[in-house]
Amino acid sequence: MNRAMSARPGLGRLHFLDSLRGFAALYVIAFHLLALPRPAPTMPIWAIRRLLEFGGTGVFLFFLISGFSLSFTMNRHDRTAFPGLSYGLSRFFRIVPLFYVLIAVHVARAAFLNFHRPPYDPAPTGLDAIVNGAMIFNLFPYKQEGIVWASWTIGVEMLFYLMFLPIYRWGVKFRIALFCLAAAGFDIFAVICDALYPQYQNLLYLFFGGFVSFFVLGMLTYDAFVALETRPNSRAWGHALGWSGLAALIGIALMKDSGTDIVLRPAIGLAYAALLVGCALCRPKALESRALRYYGALSYSVYLLHPLVVWYSAPLFAWLIGNAWPAMAYGGALLWCYGVVTALATLTYFGIEKPGIRLGARVFEAIMARKAGPPASAYAPPTTPGPVVDRTW
Repeated sequence: MNRAMSARPGLGRLHFLDSLRGFAALYVIAFHLLALPRPAPTMPIWAIRRLLEFGGTGVFLFFLISGFSLSFTMNRHDRTAFPGLSYGLSRFFRIVPLFYVLIAVHVARAAFLNFHRPPYDPAPTGLDAIVNGAMIFNLFPYKQEGIVWASWTIGVEMLFYLMFLPIYRWGVKFRIALFCLAAAGFDIFAVICDALYPQYQNLLYLFFGGFVSFFVLGMLTYDAFVALETRPNSRAWGHALGWSGLAALIGIALMKDSGTDIVLRPAIGLAYAALLVGCALCRPKALESRALRYYGALSYSVYLLHPLVVWYSAPLFAWLIGNAWPAMAYGGALLWCYGVVTALATLTYFGIEKPGIRLGARVFEAIMARKAGPPASAYAPPTTPGPVVDRTW
């Protein structure tokens, strides 16, 4: 039996995953605050600045969590009559509604707020709209960043969703081989390509092939969790892995530009994986925080909305920079971003994301009911049970 399919189905929701998603989203905001607005707040304390600059790797943690959580939730989809359909619809209706709304927002912003766009943000074309709507924009050079700011990760994620099921079914040994091949192969390719064609460095950084190893490693972290959770010394394993992963991440973060160094990606991925497995086995109380779990629920909205908030808050940041000590200016700007993004993300989560998830569940139930067919008699229930429909989907 596939190891990932043997986990106990009654584990329930893994709250630490929500908390880690929330942490990753907040970490990315802290990173972009140093890079996106003009002028940008600065952090004069070098160690803190290095840790903040490492926040760009928060998306790596997102990718690992995605591989882990998709493996965990496949038990739920496998209880239905059509697991592939259940999985596909759940992913589509989880991602698409908010993304399409924000594509419309960004197209309107480009049309009506042309005077206040950063120079690296050209107006969307018809082809941009098509490839973004189809969510295949990562496959098109110079369109990988997407119409929606920071949505390059969505372009990467959607391609992995297409690959997930066969990778999941083919077993642990295949995943180990694929991780090693993807991590080592892309590193070698990146070094050669960067030496010969340095002008394509940004394209290389955003390319889907460079992140396959993170998703597969996330699946392997779930396999490791399944293998270790029933051992008597599972908590000892959790503490060892968690603290080792955290120490490794801090050490890598203190290296200059470590978050953007493609060669360091396997090391960063393994450190995050150790931290993730450690948290899964130990469930630290810090990750049971209601606030972090709430941000985990909002994380998709938080991630896609924060670039607009950071960019259009630049006048406030300029005032803070001119009137406060740099560290205080950065802290004030960060609190402002967190407050505004939280308010907006709450609106989009409850107004767009949750209705989209419910719509997806209703679509799946309708398809299942149609496939089951009507009862043999208008006055008698069917003699055999129909397909399982998981109403918690």
